[in-house]
Amino acid sequence: MIKIKMVSNGRHKHWVMYDSETTMPILYPTMYYLAEQAMNALETQKKTLYSLSYFYKFWEQKYEMSFCHYLQKNNYCLTEVINELDSYFEFLCSCQHINDNSKDGIVHYLNAASSSAKKTNSGRVRTVIRFLKYISRTYSTTKYLNMSVNDCNKLREQYEQDLVSMSNRLNLIGTSSDSSGRKTLYQDIPKVMRQAIMVITIPSTPTKPNSRNPFSSTYLQIRNDLLIRLYFYYGLRASEALILDTRSFKMSAPDPSGAINYLLVVTNREEGVIDKRTRQPSIKTGHSHRIISLSKRDYLHLKGFTTQYRNQHFHDGTYDDHGYIFTSSVAPFNPLSYETVRDIFQALDSAITKHFPMFRDTKLYLGLPKLTPKVARHTWAYEQLNHLYNVERRKAIEMATSTGQVLNSKELMSNAVNTLRSQGGWSEDSKMPMKYARRFFDEQGNFQNIKRIDTDRSNILNSFKAHLDTEETEETFYEF
Repeated sequence: MIKIKMVSNGRHKHWVMYDSETTMPILYPTMYYLAEQAMNALETQKKTLYSLSYFYKFWEQKYEMSFCHYLQKNNYCLTEVINELDSYFEFLCSCQHINDNSKDGIVHYLNAASSSAKKTNSGRVRTVIRFLKYISRTYSTTKYLNMSVNDCNKLREQYEQDLVSMSNRLNLIGTSSDSSGRKTLYQDIPKVMRQAIMVITIPSTPTKPNSRNPFSSTYLQIRNDLLIRLYFYYGLRASEALILDTRSFKMSAPDPSGAINYLLVVTNREEGVIDKRTRQPSIKTGHSHRIISLSKRDYLHLKGFTTQYRNQHFHDGTYDDHGYIFTSSVAPFNPLSYETVRDIFQALDSAITKHFPMFRDTKLYLGLPKLTPKVARHTWAYEQLNHLYNVERRKAIEMATSTGQVLNSKELMSNAVNTLRSQGGWSEDSKMPMKYARRFFDEQGNFQNIKRIDTDRSNILNSFKAHLDTEETEETFYEF
């Protein structure tokens, strides 16, 4: 039986897919893991290996041999494997990976699967597709096959085309699943709503109580205000805020003018640190390690919260100090969990609904999403891209004034996107920054169209004033 387990040597943690009878790692998933997955977040590693374990279970049930054995026996031929991906999707939708039901005993198993289940299972098949691409790149070569270089290249190209075709069909499944209900078009919130959130989370003081703040104690209010600011003002991922430790915020050495920068180091803890959380947060990719500039206010609040509130939990040695900044407010003051962050955002969402109900009025606003760290990151990214583009545009205008150089909107946006990519910790292959860019240009296009309509209205009034003055028209509906 194939099992998934986390292993650790005290310094490094990894997930492993192994045979429970032999206690040996499964060959090709392990090679794939070492080559392409080992640097990913632990949660991503876990999901990947579980998807592959389901595929191995499917293959063994159908062919009565392990997939590793099949590959070696058939000289790494993937033609039949790719053809079986449709059956694997059906296998997942009929829940055979969980309860061992046979397909024949299930009526309308595919139609009975919910939209969310189909979407989840299509993601699992995509994981297998990425695995098969790795198999093709690695083993459909002259090193393993008795074929010429050209024939190997053609074979890999054919596999790639077939796998891309399958992936595109899965995209249609995801799209049709999403269309079953009304979804929010963008996963961010308007700037004015984000500003209302900042008003809600201002901590109370003896002289200025904040009745809108949904959190009871001073400790919770200060801690949660810092968390919300890190998510909405700096675009941290949910996990990135949870791995910050008491040494994550720093000051730079003064420059020649005496100016000081305040910095936040976003990275994993040093090797050997024990994290007892069930779902352990970690850096998502190698590009996510970064240093972010903080405002002086946020640096001082982080420092003040850490020294005056957080460290007091551990000063007498009764409880072990794990080093993470954000802790529970009750003993033994464990590091904050994903579930607690979710609860914080839910409380904040309820406070928004209570104190600023207009933002949940679906007649006024188009499907605003529920508040989550991901929504906060999307909101930061779009606001930041707008700001970066305008900065680039002002620079270009100044340069054009002195040199006569023509403004290039695409070049300006490219510069802004590259800066956003670095600040947000996205890899060079990530498409997310460009999605914000496309939205920006879409909204600029809509703005220019409205501007054109207003200009046209003014021109009509000027050009046809004499005619319009003699016409009897309804002022409300027919006024230009």
